[in-house]
Amino acid sequence: MSRKDKKKYIQYDYIRAGIGNNLLRFIDLLTIYSGNKNYKVFTNHFRLSRFCKPQIIGSKGIKNKKKLLLSETLNKKMKIDLDSYFNLVSNNEIDKNILGVHFRGTDFERWKKHSIISPNFFIKSIEKFNHYKKIYIVTDDSNHINIKTLINSEILKKKYVLCFSNSEYSDFSILSRTHKIVASPSTFSLCASIFGPKDIIYPRIYANLEKNSPFWKGLLEGKSTSYTKVSLL
Repeated sequence: MSRKDKKKYIQYDYIRAGIGNNLLRFIDLLTIYSGNKNYKVFTNHFRLSRFCKPQIIGSKGIKNKKKLLLSETLNKKMKIDLDSYFNLVSNNEIDKNILGVHFRGTDFERWKKHSIISPNFFIKSIEKFNHYKKIYIVTDDSNHINIKTLINSEILKKKYVLCFSNSEYSDFSILSRTHKIVASPSTFSLCASIFGPKDIIYPRIYANLEKNSPFWKGLLEGKSTSYTKVSLL
C-alpha cells in the first residue's frame, strides 16, 4: 500500500460540555467522513465510548480540525446509520405506556435563565398526552420549585409517577426507554430521543425566544429534523 493510500485516523476529542453536545458533534464528525474509505473516526473518551460500538472506540488518531455544529448534525440531508456506530435502544426496550419528562435546572439557572421551563408546559403536555399511564420525570435538579409544583399537580395525582435524578448515564438510559419525551431545551433530552423513542416535544415559547438560532428557526418553520421527530407545543 502506498503512503497516499494509507488510512488516516481522526480522533474525536471530548469538549467541555454535556453528553448531548458531545454526542451530536461526534455524529456530525462521523457524517463528514462517512463514505470516505481513507479515513476512520475514533473516540477514546470514557464518557462517550460507553455509548459506542467497539469499531469506533480507539486511542490513535490526529485531532479533528473541522468545525462541528449542533444544528448541522440534525439538519444535514446526509444521514448515517447510527446503529452501526452506537448502542441504540431497540424497539422492544421502549415501554409504550411511559411518557418521559426531562426538566433541566442547575447550570441553566446560572447561565441560561430563560431555559428554565415553567411547570405549566409539562402539565399542558401531560394533559395532551393523557393516555400515558406512567410518567417518568428525569431531572438534574430534583429540589427545584418547578419540579415540586409539577409533582404536586392534579394531573399527576392520577398517574403512576417516578422521579429520577441519579447519574447522567442512568438518567439517559431511563429517558431513552420511554415512548415519548417532553423536555426542557436540552441536547441531553434530544440525544435520548435520538437513541430511543424518536419523538420529542419542546416548548414553543422557548423556540420563539431563540428564533435566530438555525435549529429553533427551522422548527418554527416546520422543517423536519434528522434521526428524531421534534415538535413544538
